[in-house]
Amino acid sequence: MQSIVQKLKENKIGFILEGSDQSGKSTICNKLSSLFSYPVFHYKYPSTYSDMYLEYSYKLEEKIPYIFDRNFISEMVYGELFRNSIKIYEYLPDLIDRYKQEKYILILCHPFSFNFINREEVFNKDQIFCARQKYISLFSQIPLPKILINPFLSGSLQYVLNKSLYLSNLFYRGN
Repeated sequence: MQSIVQKLKENKIGFILEGSDQSGKSTICNKLSSLFSYPVFHYKYPSTYSDMYLEYSYKLEEKIPYIFDRNFISEMVYGELFRNSIKIYEYLPDLIDRYKQEKYILILCHPFSFNFINREEVFNKDQIFCARQKYISLFSQIPLPKILINPFLSGSLQYVLNKSLYLSNLFYRGN
């Protein structure tokens, strides 16, 4: 596993972890951070449209790989679910292009069960199902190297790293 970590570090590959509440994102982020010595960034919900975009932009301008614990997909899922609006939508094409340029891999933590909720808000089963389906739908449409994992399976971090190396070599060939 050390050689995989080293190769990803040498290529300065960053990670964006997405997924519903209680899906294992923060656990995987912390494990990746200890392996790579990359900082973890978890954005707190902004009060204006531009705050979220600007905060991610500032992080990308630092030219160091980050491990993002949630990002634009979560805003698209939860913004629509709670506010009927998505605060980052107009900036999404630019943000995705910047993640491509900076060599980020998108990881969706998607456990098989509905063990999902640890929020103040109350979800009904339809909302939970809708949110989970929206994560899968959006994840499949984003033009970044991506990995879908169940973080609660044994050995899944090894799988993530192996898949990341494979995808990063394919996706960033020639860079």
